[in-house]
Amino acid sequence: FRKLYCNGHLPFEVDGSAHYYHIKKLAWKTNIQLINITVLLPICIEGIIDHNKKYRDVAEIAIKEICEHADISDVANSFKHVIEPFKLIFRHGMKVNIIQALASVRTLLTAIKQNRMVIEHFYCELFLPLNVYMNEKINMTGEIFYGEWNDKFLSEEIFETLRYIETLGVDR
Repeated sequence: FRKLYCNGHLPFEVDGSAHYYHIKKLAWKTNIQLINITVLLPICIEGIIDHNKKYRDVAEIAIKEICEHADISDVANSFKHVIEPFKLIFRHGMKVNIIQALASVRTLLTAIKQNRMVIEHFYCELFLPLNVYMNEKINMTGEIFYGEWNDKFLSEEIFETLRYIETLGVDR
C-alpha cells in the first residue's frame, strides 16, 4: 500500500487541506464508481498493517469512502478478495492494526448489510482466527498512539464487532 501510495499509483491522495494527524477525506483522481474496487479494496486493507499511523489512516479512510460511494454490489463482490488481507492482519499485525482492521470490518459490513449470505461467509472466514484473542485482556494502551483509543482491550473490540454482526441478523 505505502509503495503504491507514495508513487502515486493509487486513485486518491490526501486532501491538500488536511494536516498530517487530521486526515478526514481523500481527493480522488477519478470517480469512485469507475474504479475496480475488487483490486483496490484489498490493497487498502493491506495498508492497515503499516506501522506508520499516517498510512493506516489513509487506508482506513479510503475503505470508508469506497463503501460510501461505490456500488453496493461491487463492494459485496469484492469480499472474497478482502478475506486474505484481513486474515494476514489478524495473524501477523500488531494489536493496533487488528483494532483498526475491526473498525474497517464494521464499515464494510455496514455497506453490504442487506447481503446476509456474504456477511455469514465473511464471519465464518474471519472470526475464527480471532478466537486466539477472545479471552485475553490485552490492554491496548501501550501499543496505541496517544489519542487514538483510550484503554481499549482487544477482546472488547472483537465482541463489539460480533455484537454488530448479530444486529445484522447473523448468528454466532
